[in-house]
Amino acid sequence: MSSWAKKIGSRAKGELEVTQGIVSGLAHLVAKAAARRAAYEWQYGTDRKTWISAPPTLGAQTDIGGLTPGVLYFFRFRSLTKEGESAWSQVVTLLVQ
Repeated sequence: MSSWAKKIGSRAKGELEVTQGIVSGLAHLVAKAAARRAAYEWQYGTDRKTWISAPPTLGAQTDIGGLTPGVLYFFRFRSLTKEGESAWSQVVTLLVQ
């Protein structure tokens, strides 16, 4: 196995990554792209029962603001392509700063 293959394998990402935004109370979400043409629906909440929908996007990333610092949030997404909508992604958590 080449060193290039090892580097690629070690950088494998999940289907959704959530990181702190550039300001307090902001989360940055990046999804694994579903297709060349896809829309994305985003949801978040403070438990796994009640979900709040964020505005849909045509790109595989979004920012969600107005979050309360010090609170643990749950995030998920699903994609919509010409084949239909996907299942919701795995849930990812972030303790907002």
